Amino acid sequence: MAKTVLRGRSAAIATALAALRRARASGSGSTLVFEGEPGIGKSAVLAAVVDHAVAMGFACAVSKADQITGISPAAPLLLALRSGPRPIATAEGIAALARQATAEPILLLEDVTALLQRRADEGALLIAVDDVQWADPVSRLVLRSLPARLARSPVVWMFASRHVEHGLVEDLMRPGWPDPPVEVIELGPLDSADIVAMAQDRLNREPSPELVGLLERVGGNPFFATQILDGVVASPSGDDDRIDLPTGFVLGVRRRLAELGELPTRVLRATAVFGRPLAVEDMTALLADQPAAAVAAALDVQQARRALTRPAEQHRARRGHPLIIA
Repeated sequence: MAKTVLRGRSAAIATALAALRRARASGSGSTLVFEGEPGIGKSAVLAAVVDHAVAMGFACAVSKADQITGISPAAPLLLALRSGPRPIATAEGIAALARQATAEPILLLEDVTALLQRRADEGALLIAVDDVQWADPVSRLVLRSLPARLARSPVVWMFASRHVEHGLVEDLMRPGWPDPPVEVIELGPLDSADIVAMAQDRLNREPSPELVGLLERVGGNPFFATQILDGVVASPSGDDDRIDLPTGFVLGVRRRLAELGELPTRVLRATAVFGRPLAVEDMTALLADQPAAAVAAALDVQQARRALTRPAEQHRARRGHPLIIA
C-alpha cells in the first residue's frame, strides 16, 4: 500500500530532516518541537520524520504521553526506551528505572544519561515523544535536562505538543537554559488547496463542489477533514453530492467542545450562529444570564485555545471565526 501523503507539511519535515543530517554529520544533538492545536497533524508529521530517520540509519525510540500514562512517573520516556525492534533498554533495566522514577528521579536522570550516551556511541539516536502536553512532572524534569547533558552526542530530541501555558515546551524554552537550542516548528492550518488535495488522494477523484464547501469549513484542520472523508468513503452509495456530517466528525467536535467547559462552549456556539467575531459587549448581551466578567473570561479561553481564530490570521492576530460547530 502507498504511504499517505502529508499535504502542506513539506517545510516542517524538511526542517526536521535538516536537523537529523546535522546531528549525524557533526555528532552533536538538537531539539525539535512540533506545536499546534489538536488535530492539526503533529502526530502525523512526527511519524513521518521517524520513518525518514529509520531510513537514514538512526536508532529511534518513540512513545507518546497521555492522560493515563501521566499517573506513572516517567512513563513516556520509559516506553520510548523499550520501543522498536532494538530497544535501548532491557525489560530488567526498565524495571529498575521505573523504581528510580518513583523514589529517586535524580538517579533516574543520571542512569538514563549514561544509557543514552553508550547507545549514541554506536550511532545517531532519535528520541521522539508525542503529546508531551500531558507529560508528568518526572518526565518533564528528565526530558528538559537530557538534551543539555547529551548536547555533544548525536541525539536528536523530537517532541509534539499542543499549545499549553505550562508544560515541557515552556520548560525547554526557558531563557538561559543550556544548549542545545530548541527549534519550534509551528504547524498551522492547511490551506484550501491542500485540503482539496487530501480529498483527491483519499477519493481518487475530484471532490464535488458540495464536499469542497464542507471541507473548507473545517478551518484547515486535517483531523476534521479526514473525519469527513472517512464518512464519504464509508457511505453506502459513495455519492458525495448528498453529504451528512459523519458521526465520527460530530463526536470529534463535541469532544473538542467538552474540553472548553460549558460557558466557553456557549460562547463558541453563539459565535458560530452569527458567523463573525462578536465584541465582548455583544456576547454579554446574548448571554445575559451570565456575569459579564465570566463571559469575558470565557472569551479569553476561546482565544487561548485558538478556537475563534481565522486560519489565515492565526499567527498574526487574535480575531475570530469559528470552526464547524456540531
